[in-house]
Amino acid sequence: MGGSSSKEDSYEAHVLPHRDLEEVWPRVLWRVRGSLSFPLPRNMLMYRLSTGKLLIWSAIAVAESTVAAIQALGPIEVLVVPSSHHTLDAMVFKARVAPEASLVCPESERETLAKKGVLCDGTIEALVDRKVGVAAALSADGMPEGGELALILDLGDGLAAVAVCDLLFNILDEPPTWFGRFVGRHLFGSLGPLHVTKFGKRFFVKDRDKLATWLTETLPTTISNLGFRDLGLITVAHGDPVTSDCRRNLQLAADRLLDKIPLD
Repeated sequence: MGGSSSKEDSYEAHVLPHRDLEEVWPRVLWRVRGSLSFPLPRNMLMYRLSTGKLLIWSAIAVAESTVAAIQALGPIEVLVVPSSHHTLDAMVFKARVAPEASLVCPESERETLAKKGVLCDGTIEALVDRKVGVAAALSADGMPEGGELALILDLGDGLAAVAVCDLLFNILDEPPTWFGRFVGRHLFGSLGPLHVTKFGKRFFVKDRDKLATWLTETLPTTISNLGFRDLGLITVAHGDPVTSDCRRNLQLAADRLLDKIPLD
């Protein structure tokens, strides 16, 4: 647009096709499903802290109408960069949409992110406070040291949500093009119900048995020990949230990881 500043032009250049804001959990958690320049959907999550302010997980540059819808939910207090692989829009979103918000990341990723120009104000670990709704930040067993953390969020009524980044995918709809289907199904193994991708198994998972145990035993036990009565929601960076039978879906994901059952 004529007369726009270079900063605004930079933000607009990051805006890719995306869907409208949608509620995932009543009055607590929302998402925007976005896209990338290659065939892979991605999610931005908005979680309402007990203070009424918002935590945004994996920010995506979105159109002005969606920015307004997000801001209508409450003031943005913190932006979470879940890993060094999810930095595309972090700085432009902060500059354009939430300049007063704190930008946080896993402690182990802070130096790597700084080298990429993503300068974080703090860490996810320091964000944990059950009183505001962020109950825990967990490392998954069987994965490399450092990297992404799983956030445990309070949904109310004794239920917890777990938000993961690239640990699990849940892409249930087929891409519209043959290239997208080829990439998703054969190259990355990213299509299908809740699972660790083919790419993840090959390049990131260090011990499949340990990760499977973490998914089916350690994670549910930790959630119970935190005082929650059940796991009500699983959110992922790529694909749809799991909103029912979460423990069973974690078991199925573990079985797929160990090749006990097929992905399809």
